[in-house]
Amino acid sequence: MKILALSDTHSRHNDIHLSSYTNIDLIVFAGDWTGSVRGEKENTKDFLRWFSNLSSTYKILIAGNHELKVEDDPEYLLEALTPYPNIIYLQDTSIVIEGIKFHGSPYANNFYDWAFMTEENELSKIWDKIPENTQVLITHGPAYGHLDTVVRNNTSVGSKTLTNRKKHLTDLKLHICGHIHEASGILEINNHTVINASQLNEHYKLVNKPIEIIV
Repeated sequence: MKILALSDTHSRHNDIHLSSYTNIDLIVFAGDWTGSVRGEKENTKDFLRWFSNLSSTYKILIAGNHELKVEDDPEYLLEALTPYPNIIYLQDTSIVIEGIKFHGSPYANNFYDWAFMTEENELSKIWDKIPENTQVLITHGPAYGHLDTVVRNNTSVGSKTLTNRKKHLTDLKLHICGHIHEASGILEINNHTVINASQLNEHYKLVNKPIEIIV
């Protein structure tokens, strides 16, 4: 299965052109499509229209810490998704596609007063929901030490309990995340691939390319 991973467009989705990516089976978006909280509902409608029209057989979407309205009012997103049955939205849920088990979660460890964030002891309970036979994990926040380094102080800021949980996912092949813009890239670690698919850099400039991988 050929997967194209994106994340953290922050309302810049219309500036991303994917015509050079062909024969994509699945596009994964790992959260933070929202740019301005004030315009989140309008931004969401436009983003979903854009995402739905991308050329792929399947599409998986999770929310991120900028999707405050999604956390406050989950029904609003479900209603917005109604015209787009080709988008699979995961929120601490799983799905099997062509024999591959995917699990998605919008959560990350605490950073100011954003959406889907909590302390490590609570995150541990959320990560416990990840089935052990998950093959592709999609989370907005990265695991500690896995493409989570903040440039300004060279510090890893990912979830330590997620790193621990991943050790128990014996079938894990791929972990797609975002959130830490400057850590965008690919990492091979502990017998699986990690992709930080952030499209914007730490200055919110659109400089990173979508990442393509075969699973």
